[in-house]
Amino acid sequence: MATLKENLRLWDEGVAACDRGEFRTALEKFTGIQDPSAKILFNIGTVQMALGQVQPAAKSFSSTLEKDEHLSVAYFQRGLANFKCGRDQEGLRDFQESYQRLRRNALIDYKQLGLRYKLCACEVLYNTALVHFKLGQTAQCREMLLEAQKIKIEPRHNVIDTALECLDRHQTFQPIEMPSNVLFRPATSIIQNLEKKDYLGKAKVVSSITDRDDFSGFEPLRRPKESQTKSLDAALRPEGTPHRVVRDHVPTSAEELEVRVGNMVFVAAQEEGWCSVSFSNKIGLVPAVCLEELEDKRGKGFLERLGDLFHWSGKKAGL
Repeated sequence: MATLKENLRLWDEGVAACDRGEFRTALEKFTGIQDPSAKILFNIGTVQMALGQVQPAAKSFSSTLEKDEHLSVAYFQRGLANFKCGRDQEGLRDFQESYQRLRRNALIDYKQLGLRYKLCACEVLYNTALVHFKLGQTAQCREMLLEAQKIKIEPRHNVIDTALECLDRHQTFQPIEMPSNVLFRPATSIIQNLEKKDYLGKAKVVSSITDRDDFSGFEPLRRPKESQTKSLDAALRPEGTPHRVVRDHVPTSAEELEVRVGNMVFVAAQEEGWCSVSFSNKIGLVPAVCLEELEDKRGKGFLERLGDLFHWSGKKAGL
């Protein structure tokens, strides 16, 4: 069974073929869609009309209306197909039904449904008048044309005036037909999303605390290269001598830092009982009596132990 993606692709390819005038190719694409919607069935009927297959087209429009009985434009198209098949009474009923579905509106714009066409009430009345003329009902024909003349909208509707002149000369006139490339089209945004997209892209290193680090991806943390050890050590080591906080300090000025017992700070300078320290990405003053100097163990062995720890953690997490 075809997927929704395959059906959408066939729909888009069928419309493109029709735009190129390749109606047989378009018909193959549309008929290849499984469980077609009313829109696809309408497209099939329109392409069949372009190929001169009026009887199959009438059946396609009937199938369209089985899916969507409120589609006035489908009644219009089926009426035209029935008229061309010589089924005048059926054509007359279809045009009358199409007019009723307009619900006294001057037109219906199907653009929001994907059909770039405005079905005008005057066009439906015009074709209705033509069927009346063919049936020999000239009075009804004139009545429909005069009504259509009152509500014509565009310059192309001047054919209504021409039809009235033909009626006075007892001559027939040609029906109004929809262009052969007026089809229900899939939304452009949907078609564009059919192709796979790489929303994440390829990862790359933008910034690193180590020199010449071009690794990106997901894998266990790696032990720094020997050439990187010195720069990594310098990056990890804050300036100053490590001290442990042995007494809480609550600042009384903006220059002081708040520290608690057990915090680790780094003392850069000491003067008159106050220490300039770095703590939690901040620099400020802390009383010297609150601090106790520690031995700095962040030497070469520290980085090795840190790398071993990360390597073990990665294995335990299954990375």
